[in-house]
Amino acid sequence: MIPVPIHARPALRRLLGALLVASCAAPVAGQVAPSQAGPSESGSAIVPKLRVMVVGDSWATYEGPAIRQVFLDAGDGDKDLLNIGVPGAKVAVFDSPFWLAYGKMFLKQNPTIDTIHFSMGGVDFLTSWHADDPPAVQAAFFDDIAFHIRHIALELMSVRPNLRVLLTGYDFWNFVEPVAAQPGQLCWDAWINVFHQPTPEQVNLAMMEMELRLEDLAEQSDRIDYVRTIGFLQTLYGYPSKGIPPFSFRMPDLKLPTPPEAMADAGLDCVHPSEAGYYVLAQHFYGAYYRTRFHPASELALLGPAPGFAGAQNTVKVQGLTPLQPALLYFGFRPALESVGGCTLPLLGVGEVAATLVLLPDGFGNAGTKFQIPLALEGRILFTQAVQPGSCRASNVKTTYL
Repeated sequence: MIPVPIHARPALRRLLGALLVASCAAPVAGQVAPSQAGPSESGSAIVPKLRVMVVGDSWATYEGPAIRQVFLDAGDGDKDLLNIGVPGAKVAVFDSPFWLAYGKMFLKQNPTIDTIHFSMGGVDFLTSWHADDPPAVQAAFFDDIAFHIRHIALELMSVRPNLRVLLTGYDFWNFVEPVAAQPGQLCWDAWINVFHQPTPEQVNLAMMEMELRLEDLAEQSDRIDYVRTIGFLQTLYGYPSKGIPPFSFRMPDLKLPTPPEAMADAGLDCVHPSEAGYYVLAQHFYGAYYRTRFHPASELALLGPAPGFAGAQNTVKVQGLTPLQPALLYFGFRPALESVGGCTLPLLGVGEVAATLVLLPDGFGNAGTKFQIPLALEGRILFTQAVQPGSCRASNVKTTYL
């Protein structure tokens, strides 16, 4: 079992308070949260600096405002983004000489941008994927999407050596309730005439195959990163109309789509999450990537849980810790934003905390531990994060699909 379960947030805060040291009471140099900064000495307000360019289809267009709001809520309101999403665009649109010149122009005009946030490929899927195509044809289709995404990333990154690309995929779509409620409408038409009436499981498996291409792209380049989101909203929302509560075991379920409660247009949008759904995804992007992208001095390296299986012994290693200073390892079931003690940076990215482990680093700042993940957790998403409160430092949040 994962030891030391914590069932109440007050107890968690007391544990953190016991580990805090005086150094955590002062802001980290050069990283003052806007909510605490107020006007500058000259009396003018802080002007947010562009750090992120969001590129992609309608998902990217809707993700932009949610990400900006999370930056504000996390105390990073001095960071801003440029949203140049093109709703309805296939990857070939972005991989055209005209659009690539357009994107490079924005990057050259805004030299403070260092991260390009991608969300694309969904329009290709929505308009060209057929459930009854042979596996080899489907694989070639997804390979072509990945080929274009890779080329777009390389072209945009060529503008400056400090540019990185973050690939964020999609979550499960939902053609069940919209098709039943609106026969003859857009979702019905796509499900009947494009997809050829697949089951939710067929759609989900195909979307996961597309996601695997994104993971591969990130593994092939040290300037491309990937944050997985597929199955995320199903886990966080459950499926209320089927009597499945949030954070249920055996979720996500490949046989179910994202629940209508998490989808836009009161559940009748078959592709886009609701505003609240996009915000939860943006929280996940922040905890898994943007926090340490913006604050690299606070970053710890978290390796594991490995192999990431329920019912098995797993290993976690943490590097970059302040030597001999206690640290904590968190396990939980949803993303969250919360500062620790006097630290101005949001360190905790794990909500609904299930358990913690105390880590004691050696003289080189390394720590590791082995633990058993209960078999009963199989089928859940587990979030893991290492935090060293005394140094106001934390790792990114590791998402493990058990």
